[in-house]
Parts: sequence; structure tokens; C-alpha cells
Amino acid sequence: MMRTPIASSLLAVAAVVSTAPAQRREANVVVPAVYGDSEAPGTAFWAFSPFASRHQLLLGSSHLTELVDRPITAIQVRRNASGSEALAAGVVRLRLIMSHPSQAPAQAGETFAANRGPTESIVFDGVVALPAAPSTPPLPAPWAAPHSVTIDLDQPFVYTGGTLCIESETMAPSSALPAPWWPIDAHVERAGGSSTPIGEGCLDAIAGIDDASLRLGASGALYLRGTITPGSSGVCLLGLSATHFAGLPLPLDLAPVGAAGCWLHIAPAASLIATAEALPEVATGLANVRLALPLAPVMAGSTFYSQWAWIDGGANPLGLTFSAGSQIMVGGLSQLRDACWIESGNLTSSSGWVMRGRFPVLRLMR
Repeated sequence: MMRTPIASSLLAVAAVVSTAPAQRREANVVVPAVYGDSEAPGTAFWAFSPFASRHQLLLGSSHLTELVDRPITAIQVRRNASGSEALAAGVVRLRLIMSHPSQAPAQAGETFAANRGPTESIVFDGVVALPAAPSTPPLPAPWAAPHSVTIDLDQPFVYTGGTLCIESETMAPSSALPAPWWPIDAHVERAGGSSTPIGEGCLDAIAGIDDASLRLGASGALYLRGTITPGSSGVCLLGLSATHFAGLPLPLDLAPVGAAGCWLHIAPAASLIATAEALPEVATGLANVRLALPLAPVMAGSTFYSQWAWIDGGANPLGLTFSAGSQIMVGGLSQLRDACWIESGNLTSSSGWVMRGRFPVLRLMR
């Protein structure tokens, strides 16, 4: 691939950064602390992703006692060492904003603005150089180049206690700013809730659920992927029963209402509207909805049901096709308390997915 002079210059900067000696800093705090000298069980991309995105990381005071009334001057991450692949150098255009929200991470919601605090301050706005890293790194990867990346803040942020919000805006890459995949070490809990298919659908698409997202206080991720036309719409039906609807036993044959070959598998009580997006790499469409799960211990182990109904005027007289149903069980609390991650793949979005049990390993430095 031909590189522009600008791209070559920026990659040269990455090479310099990767070999520069680390500055000595005091009161470095690793979050989660247990991974200061050990490998975390997962990987993430956080702000170092090769696409535009917005993230918020909310950290509670229990993780930050050593930093109270001290300035944070840099944030460091290290590569995920469980993968043996070599990592290519590149650059990421990034903006970081820090603030002191009034609420704890447990109260975080999907709306970005509601999670920020009044002390909002842009602490970094520029280019981050990602160094080339060799294959088969030490386990865990050391907090040193080329296995780690340090973001020196343009403006130090004094942490005064309470919740800390770190918001990141990753700009879309360009030919002059090549952004490679650079996975970092992360706390990732695999077990969440669970989902089980019910029956069959008359829609050529798969109704799926990210079981790891089915945690108390998180955004449950339900999706539909298949031959659905980008721009077309439908609903994700939600209900509390898969045995009876309006006094009739389920599944209910929908042929009498103009949808031959289709069945209703759940008793709808609510719905979430969705629009399909294109997935050109696999020539399919994707629709997804997020379901806010309350942070209430009494909800752990509770069960509900879902089924997609998609608008397709040419499919049958009813103009609707239906997926298979799903039985969904909500998982319990995350093992990682007093922390939360909110993510959106749309840089201009006002809201995102609330994730529990997933968090990048960060080193906050002064």
C-alpha cells in the first residue's frame, strides 16, 4: 500500500515514541488494580480503534484513593499479551475530556451528557502514535514501549475525589492517518445472562443476543442479522410469556391473518423500533436495539422473551415477517464494581451502550 508523505512522517513519529525512554512518575494507579502485574482475561480497543467512536469510562472513588487532590498528567495502556500477533504502527486522532460527575458509576445511563460533571475539561486533543509491537510479547505485557502507549495530557486534570469520567472521541481514520487494530489489555467477564431460541421464523435472518450484555445495569444487546434491506424497519417484540397470548396458546399460527408460514412465539407486551444498516462485507443487513436492564439485584435470574417482526410489504398480505423467538435470562451483578463503560460507534451520537463487566486496563499517571 502506498503511503503519503504525511502518513510516513506520522509513522516515523510512532517509531520514535516507541523507543523513547519512559518518564518517571509517582503515584501511578492501575485500574483495575489487580492487573497491575498480571494479565487481564480479555481484550478491547477503547479509544484505539480504526473507526470513529465515542466512549465514556466512569471510575468510582474506590479505585482512585491514591490520586485524590493530585493532577493526572498521563494515561497509559498496554497491549493485550494473550494474542501472539505482531501489531502494526499507526496513529489515532483522539480527544479526551475529563470531569467529576455527581453520581456513582452504578447510576450511569446511556446518555453521555447526563454522565458528565460540571468540571468538564478537554485534557487532550491531538494525534496518538501507536508503536509497532513484536509478536509473542511477555505475559503480562510490560508498561513500557513498544508494548504500551502513553497519552501525555495537554492539560493535567486534578482529581478531587468522587467519580471520574474519562470521555474519548476517536476520529475516523484517513489515508494520512492510518489507524491499525491495536488491541489493549482489558477486564472482560464472559458470563452474563443466557438466551435460548424458540421455534422457527419465516424471516431469513438470525435473531441474536449478546449474552455477555445481559447484566444488571447494562444495555442488553439484541440484534437481527440476515437478508433484511438496509433502511427497512421493524420492531423487536418483548414479552413475559411464551405459553399464552390473549387467551390463545402459543405458538400462534399467523396464516389466518395473512402471514402463512409465520408463527407468533411470544406474548408481546412492549416493542423497540429498529432500522436495518448495511453490512457490505457479508452482503447482509443488521438491526439492533438496546434494552436498559435495571441495576436491581431482584432482577437477577429473571426471564423474558423476544421476537422480531419485520416490515416487508411484498412478503405476504400482512406485510410482516417474523423471526424465531428467544427466551432470555438476565445475569447478575458484574464482578467489577464501581466502574462503567458507555460506548457508541457513532461519533455524533448522544447515547451509547452501557457495559458492565468490561473495562480497559488503565494506568493513571502523575
